[in-house]
Amino acid sequence: MSLQRVQARGDDIGRAAAAAAIQRIASLANLPADVTIEAGSEKVTVTGKRLRRRFIADPALRNFAHE
Repeated sequence: MSLQRVQARGDDIGRAAAAAAIQRIASLANLPADVTIEAGSEKVTVTGKRLRRRFIADPALRNFAHE
């Protein structure tokens, strides 16, 4: 097997693992009712009012990806 095929296969495996982790985080997040989470293809987007301050003060928001 050529090096390019091995690298392409590794990239595919990595992308699939990242997508699975993104979906898992979005589905298991235990966020307050006024905070929404959206899983994209390469990221998780969390939206809500005054999130910057709330991320500091609210442990549920700080740790939603570690549950």
